[in-house]
Parts: sequence; structure tokens; C-alpha cells
Amino acid sequence: MIALHRAGIALLLLSCSTGVLACRCAERPLADYYAAADTALMASIETVAPAAADASRKVVQFRALGPAWKSATQQPTQGLFHTGTSSASCALDVSAGEVWLLFLPQQEDALVTGCGGSRVLHSAAGSDDDVASGSFMDVPARFVASQLNALAGMDLLRDLQASTSPRLLGLLDIKTLAHGGSAWLYADATASAEVIASIDNMDQLQHREAGYEYAAATVYALSDFGHQVKLADGRSGWLAREHAGTWFAYEELIIKRLNYLHRDWHGLLWPAAGAGLPLRLSGTNAAGREHAATVKASMRVADSLWLQLDVLSSDGCDGKPAKIIASGWTPAWLVNGEPAAWFHSRGC
Repeated sequence: MIALHRAGIALLLLSCSTGVLACRCAERPLADYYAAADTALMASIETVAPAAADASRKVVQFRALGPAWKSATQQPTQGLFHTGTSSASCALDVSAGEVWLLFLPQQEDALVTGCGGSRVLHSAAGSDDDVASGSFMDVPARFVASQLNALAGMDLLRDLQASTSPRLLGLLDIKTLAHGGSAWLYADATASAEVIASIDNMDQLQHREAGYEYAAATVYALSDFGHQVKLADGRSGWLAREHAGTWFAYEELIIKRLNYLHRDWHGLLWPAAGAGLPLRLSGTNAAGREHAATVKASMRVADSLWLQLDVLSSDGCDGKPAKIIASGWTPAWLVNGEPAAWFHSRGC
């Protein structure tokens, strides 16, 4: 009886010890993992090696497969993270050749654990369990990518709403300069404001071509007084309406031109202006250049401007047929205020 009693105590102690050491993570919804991470992306695992300074860690190098859904800095193409070597520390059981959905902190040396939501999508051996391993408690594996697209889209729309960066509203021909005259630039939108510059040449202002060799000033705000433009050195000023010539509104200027998307375009396209689940492309084409596109229409939704476009495989200037890669709606500006789409004013 005493032996049996002691054996029972030993089993109880072993059970308690195992429970204390075992990794315990409560499963959470996909959106929670996304919100807690600084970076969310799909990646191929390149190498896994012991950490030189800490035997309890291993260093994992990865290569991003497509653009990140979320990134604290620039879009990562490759990187590394640290995880533990023991399942007791909730280490990721990761091997070279696998494809993972990664939720990472900003610091490379921070310890990444299974509690952060990272999981294998495709094992090196191609296990039949791969599809199940990519599921979340609220999102089956086959819908994870579209749900992450939606989360990234909501982040983008919030960032656009909060952005205070000046947006290019259009281009302005300055009729006074066209006739050899000059114009004053005021600090504020009133004739009693300080004059910050006298303009007699378009090169003194930030400008773009509205047509073939037809330069026009970039405009960032409008008022009853006139147009807010920028000097070549970046300072903003107001041009009185009496000097204004032809006005080219951004949303009209770019329709059905030889269009392209900004190199830093986020790659998100909605099925309708401001509605539906977006799809996601890389911000650049396979050659690493900006996407060719056709901007078909524009629409205002509340105080937001949206562009309807076809993303093309080529602009046709290389002699290759232009095929439509994807179609949809995208916000007209980037978070930094740059136009999401523009056009080649001089053709091919």
C-alpha cells in the first residue's frame, strides 16, 4: 500500500511538472494575432540555425512570398527572427523549406513563439495536414488570405483618413506666365498676407506635364482666393485666382491616358469603390517597375476619391500585348499624399 501510495504521488508530481513546463496558449481569432503583430506576411523558411550567443534560441532566416499584409517599416523581402529550442518555451517547430504565415514583432532579437499566431502553411514534406494547420479558430485556411487582405485594407483606409499629408488635387496653367508676366505667391489665401516669392517662370514651381511638353503647376488646395502651389524648394504659397489659366482636376486628367501606378502603390483593389473584400497585388510588376494600368473612371465616396482601373501586364510600348491582370477600385491617393495613378504625358 505504501509503495502504491508513493507511486501515486510520483505520478501526480510528474503530471504537475509537465503541466508547468508545457506551452499553454489560448487560441485567438485571426484579427487578434494580426493586431498584436508589427509584421504579418507569408514566407519561405531559408535556414534554421542555433543562436551563437544563446543555446536556448535558434535563428530563422526567411524570404517573403509577396508583399506583407502588415509591416512596421518598409515591405520586407527577407529577414530573420528568433524562436526557442524547446516546446516548453512555445518555440516554433520550424524547418528549412517550409512556408509559414508569420506574425512578427519589430525587433529581430525578440523571441517569437507559437502564442503569436504564426503557423506552418506547407511543410517541406508536403503533409496532408498542411491545409488544416493554416486554419484559425474563426477562419478556415482557404479564407485566411482574403481575411488578411480585408484587415490590411481596413488599416489602409484608416491611415488615409488620418493622413495630414497634402494631396495633389490637380494641375494649373498660369496664364500670366504664359504671356511673359509674373505673379506673386502669398503665405496665406488672402491678398493682405506676406508675399513669399515673385514667380516669372514655371521652373520656380513644382510642376508636372498636363500634356506633351505642357507644364502646369501642381496644386494642393483650393479656396475662393486661389490655388495653393509649391515652390521648387518645397515651400507652399497661394496664387491669386486672377493668374489662373486652365485647371486640370486630378480625377479627370488621368482618365484613359497611358497610365501607370505609383511605385509605392499598396496593391489593394476593391470590387466596388470603398466596399467589398479587396484583392492584393504586388506594388510593382515582375520586372520591379511600376504597374501599367488603365484608369477607367473616378468616383467620390463621402470625402474620399476612388479610381476604377485595370492593372495591365504591359503598357504596350514594348510591343507586347497588354493583358488585364486584375480590375477594381483603389483610393486615389497614397498615405503620403502622392497620386496612386498617373500617366506618361509624352506617350511611349
